[in-house]
Amino acid sequence: MVSIFTQIIQGDIPSYRIYEDAHIYAFLSIEPFHLGHTLVIPKQEIGDILELPSELYLHLMQVSKNIIAPAIKKATRANRI
Repeated sequence: MVSIFTQIIQGDIPSYRIYEDAHIYAFLSIEPFHLGHTLVIPKQEIGDILELPSELYLHLMQVSKNIIAPAIKKATRANRI
């Protein structure tokens, strides 16, 4: 069964994309807790974080820290990310 996240990645459900590469997709939450609330997800459908390959996990975290977080901080002028 295709998850809601796969439907978002495929464009079946609209989203405001923040970042995308061959392995991950980042988009704004439709129900943000704070301004800039962004979800960063693997494109590969994975049922449990324990099944997430280490290389993909590391890539997701590196992009989150080095690309997405600085952009959110700049756009929202948040003190902390």
